[in-house]
Amino acid sequence: MLKNYIKTALRNIQKHKVLSMVNILGLTIGISATVLIGLYIHHEMSYDKFHRESDRIYRIERLGNWKGNDYHLPQTNHLIAPTLTRSFPEIEDYVRIWKGSGKFEDYKQNLFDEEYYLADNSIFDVFSFSLLRGNEKTALSEPNSIVLTEKMALKYFNTTDALGKNLPAEIIDSSIVLKVTGVMKEFPVNSHLQSDILLSYQTAHGLVGESILNRWIANYLYSYVLLKEGADIEALKAKFPGFIDKHMSSAYRQMMGDDVKPSYHLNFHLQPLERIYLYARLDYSIGPAGDINKLYSAGAIALLVLIIACINYINLSTAKSLTRAKEVGLRKTFGAFKRRVVFQFLSESVVLSFIAVLLSMIIIESIMPLYQNFLGKDIQIGYRDNPLILLVLLIFSVLVGILAGLYPSLYIAKFKPTTILKRFEYSKSSGGSAFLRKVLVVFQFAISIALVVSVLTMNKQLNFMINKDLGFDKEQVVEVPVNKTIRRNMESVKDELLNNPSIKSVSAAESGFGGGQFGDRLFRKYGEDESENKVIFIREVDKDFIPTLGIEIIAGENFTRLHNAQENAGFILNEEAVRELGYNSSREAVGDQLLMEDMENNKKGKIVGVMKNFHYQSLQYEITPLIFTVDPLSYRAFYVKMDTQDHQETLEFVKKSLNDYSPNYSFDYAFVDETFEANYRKENRMKSLFMIFSILAIFIACMGLFGLATFMVEQKTKEVGIRKAMGSSTMGVITLLTSEFMKWVLISNAIAWPVAYIAMRSWLQNFAYQIDIYYGYFILASVISLLIAFVTVFYKAYSAATISPVKSLRYE
Repeated sequence: MLKNYIKTALRNIQKHKVLSMVNILGLTIGISATVLIGLYIHHEMSYDKFHRESDRIYRIERLGNWKGNDYHLPQTNHLIAPTLTRSFPEIEDYVRIWKGSGKFEDYKQNLFDEEYYLADNSIFDVFSFSLLRGNEKTALSEPNSIVLTEKMALKYFNTTDALGKNLPAEIIDSSIVLKVTGVMKEFPVNSHLQSDILLSYQTAHGLVGESILNRWIANYLYSYVLLKEGADIEALKAKFPGFIDKHMSSAYRQMMGDDVKPSYHLNFHLQPLERIYLYARLDYSIGPAGDINKLYSAGAIALLVLIIACINYINLSTAKSLTRAKEVGLRKTFGAFKRRVVFQFLSESVVLSFIAVLLSMIIIESIMPLYQNFLGKDIQIGYRDNPLILLVLLIFSVLVGILAGLYPSLYIAKFKPTTILKRFEYSKSSGGSAFLRKVLVVFQFAISIALVVSVLTMNKQLNFMINKDLGFDKEQVVEVPVNKTIRRNMESVKDELLNNPSIKSVSAAESGFGGGQFGDRLFRKYGEDESENKVIFIREVDKDFIPTLGIEIIAGENFTRLHNAQENAGFILNEEAVRELGYNSSREAVGDQLLMEDMENNKKGKIVGVMKNFHYQSLQYEITPLIFTVDPLSYRAFYVKMDTQDHQETLEFVKKSLNDYSPNYSFDYAFVDETFEANYRKENRMKSLFMIFSILAIFIACMGLFGLATFMVEQKTKEVGIRKAMGSSTMGVITLLTSEFMKWVLISNAIAWPVAYIAMRSWLQNFAYQIDIYYGYFILASVISLLIAFVTVFYKAYSAATISPVKSLRYE
């Protein structure tokens, strides 16, 4: 019986080639889109789930309110995790991870900048990271121990057998020799922790002062805890305020006064490990970060494209039901039950779906390298390694076939044999199906139009952010990280670089400008009480940084008049910092004294100038208070302003100059404008995703419209012949045949406009600085949809209108 159904299905596919090809192509595109986005969603949702105890691992995060502003930050300090573990039996173990960067010397005495994690040895107990060589119980237990991935071992020692070897390094201005105590596997790609180098946490005691490590207020690392089986998380959270008041009151009293209660301002949040990547959305992220809202958007797009493809099938199947009416009548006359008729037509739908899935796999395999490059992720479908995926795809094809074919099957199966041959009565009874077809076409085009408006709006917002005047000159400015040797000779190096006519200016500052993460300190007017402290971002720069980046000074002056002994005592504020500290104007602020609380001591300094607000972070963030100060010990990079189109030659000169002072220096650089643009990489990908799938949605909708027009024109062939015989013009017949389709598309626009407006209004809320929604895009999308629909239908209408009336009257 099943074999007969499949034979009949294949026979009907061959008989109705055009409609079958439209259906197969539409389903193929819909299924391909769904599978590709499904792979992406599965990958994103798999983050950190590979750890054996992932459901018991939590990150300790800070949340609270400071001066009326809510905050939620993932960083803690040296003391919190071990003290919590000792205080509460619910916590089984902890690990602290302190992210940093330093320079490491390879076997050829070349220096390379690398990021590393300072980590407790318990990292191998809490997480499921494993060593290929070495002892996981002791690898990071001693100071100056280091664990490398095989890739790093090869890079620095030219062998993966690096156990016991010494690795010279320059970390936080200290030259140390590290002993390799382990070689580990690379962290899985679906881990929010990503590092090729682990240093023992005990090494930190020799790199930074104990006064920094023993401060309860400082926050600079990430703390993870492993809870015991069955631990009551809510009960544990309820104990945190008491813990905070007990251990942090002294530090808070020094900062805010004797009557302060720390738990009013601070609490701890336990973030489940499996939710960090997608749900945290915090500043100062330790590694890659996703966004659950973008997954919802991607999933919705895939679903909409698949729905459009299924709508095509429903529309075309119900439209051609008239041609299958006699077949159904004969089957029922010879005793076929309704369920058998339903099963027959469902089997055709499933066969079409199965063919579409096979074609989809070919397409997916062909474009997978491009897709991986687009996402920047190593995503694989994996059916070669896991045969169960083939079963999933088979089930998926059956489900799609049932979804697309259920209504047409039920609709066709309800025909009565007694009315099958009565063409008028049958045609009359098909009115419900005609109405449904109109509704579905309207729905298809409404989705397509909404997607087009979304793409245009996204493109405008991203162009706005990339091209907006940030308040400083980021063009042709390159950031070049420096090491300790070059930093000691900074002024000499700057003079040598300025000898090149292609270099306009050179300055020194902290690295990472425009990357989104800035350090902060507590500031208050000198003489005020600690309760007036304000948390303000700070950036250490030299006297040439402001002119190099073209930042405007609106009151006071630059650091240029300060003597060397005074430089680290001066401050330049942005306008937001002036307001935050309570000054009525920029002029009032200049010359006043500020007190800055550092980790080790307090510093008093004079406000020498006020700079105009500028966007030092991406436009996703509002401009917040910022203070510049001068501190040569904090400089980690040169900022070189070039005045040439031959960047490569100039960069080669910079590299040679730096190598003259530090022969083993590993030259690296980043253009500041590209650093800012990188902040919008995810939004650009989402825009591209919308654009690609908008085109697919419109294409599928047009295929359906073409197939429907083909069928309806065939049904009206005799009517067209009569009209032509009665004197109707070719244009009149074309207008008749296209007007109904144009009406459907107009209705689609009326539905799509409010939907697109609401969706884009919501999306734009993610940006502190945003465009106004441009209503011209709605009109443009409408014109595009009408034009595409007209062109799609016009071909068939023109063909019908130009056929000889004699041929038309002989049709059927």
